[in-house]
Amino acid sequence: MFKRMGIMAMAVAGALGAAGAVVAVDGSAGPADVVLPVAEDGHFWAQGSTDGGSVRLLVDTGATRVSLTRQDAERLGVSLADDAFTQSVLTPGGETPVAAVTLPWLAVGAARLENVEAVVFQQGLGHSLLGMSFLGRLEGYGVSAGSMRLQG
Repeated sequence: MFKRMGIMAMAVAGALGAAGAVVAVDGSAGPADVVLPVAEDGHFWAQGSTDGGSVRLLVDTGATRVSLTRQDAERLGVSLADDAFTQSVLTPGGETPVAAVTLPWLAVGAARLENVEAVVFQQGLGHSLLGMSFLGRLEGYGVSAGSMRLQG
């Protein structure tokens, strides 16, 4: 069960939510949990970091893997030739080609995982997604009081 967060932490989380900021709290019993406040658009956004830099990720529990736009992947140093897009995934817009990659590591706040499976969309993905290849490897995650908590 989640520990109750203080009023100040909730105020900070709410204020930062629109920007998709990550607030890490409650490190007293081990690694700090990561708290993602709900953004004004109603979604949870996370700032992820990896070898090549940082990327803004829409939290999507319906996405099997971390999914990167081709532009975000290239900015992070993952350059792919057109012939690398050999797999396809089914999206609400239909089937689309993707390239499977493994990120050496991906961190969201204090939650850091090694060898994270991801896909790069050749086109059509509006935002990069934090999917289950990251979320499913955490100790847990949940939503309460307008915030999502990731337990590293």
